[in-house]
Amino acid sequence: MAVTTVGYSVIELDAVQGGWKPIVSMVSESPGIYTWFRKYYPPPPETTTGPEFYKYLNALLASPHALKRKASIRPLFELHLKSKRGLPSPKQARLEILCESLGFRQSVYLALTDQHRLLQQPLYVGKAKNLQMRVKAHLKGRTPLKQRLWQAGIKLEQCTLCFIETPQVDDDSDDGTDVIEDLLSRIFCPPFVARYG
Repeated sequence: MAVTTVGYSVIELDAVQGGWKPIVSMVSESPGIYTWFRKYYPPPPETTTGPEFYKYLNALLASPHALKRKASIRPLFELHLKSKRGLPSPKQARLEILCESLGFRQSVYLALTDQHRLLQQPLYVGKAKNLQMRVKAHLKGRTPLKQRLWQAGIKLEQCTLCFIETPQVDDDSDDGTDVIEDLLSRIFCPPFVARYG
């Protein structure tokens, strides 16, 4: 499914049949900015028990949220960072109780499925001189982004793609795409961007 608003397009990749080719055909060949959002696949609340739903949410909390980082603090230290998420013990116990409620499961289900783009930061913000070619490279090839997401257990083919075409600014030499990408990366702090700019 593709939705286009004022200069903004959204493609739910898992809703498009036929692999990467039909997806790529929906993307503009213009320069622009693109973002990837994670999609969630919670079990249906009406047919799932409280413990099953609780188990799904805990697995989601335990999944990597960002790239692992490593740095040196010379001359003596090496620093390793990895994402850590989870609920404090009292909230964890409360979550287990709340998952018994169908109304709670329905609310969380809607937040994770219908409102996932509104309630999360993008996984990645990128720029392209040709959006179609760049999206094709990500979907068809083994780009560093695809590898980073795969290492975190996120399949690019199950994400949501959003893109904005960037019109020419003042003259033919600059569309401002690099500035917009850097600006949005610094504002939204996407966890799978390896470096800004």
